Amino acid sequence: MDIRGLTGLPETPQMLPPPPGSFLDREELIQHVGEFALSQGYVVTIKQSRKDRDVILGCDRGGVYRNKRKPIEESSAEQSRRKKTGSR
Repeated sequence: MDIRGLTGLPETPQMLPPPPGSFLDREELIQHVGEFALSQGYVVTIKQSRKDRDVILGCDRGGVYRNKRKPIEESSAEQSRRKKTGSR
């Protein structure tokens, strides 16, 4: 049986955040959150950290896309063709 939302598309299961709690140390927190995330179908990583003070955890799929490719003005084939025809 397929569950469909108001849009008619299949609904994806909601990824719940870990329940609040108190932890004795940083490692216990990271282990608890990591185990909970795995049980929900996602992975949590350390996004930002300050030694012995703060730790910011986030979904490993979260963030903003950064285009690392160089902008292509002309293909190399077009450049070589122009160089060859320009020398005639």
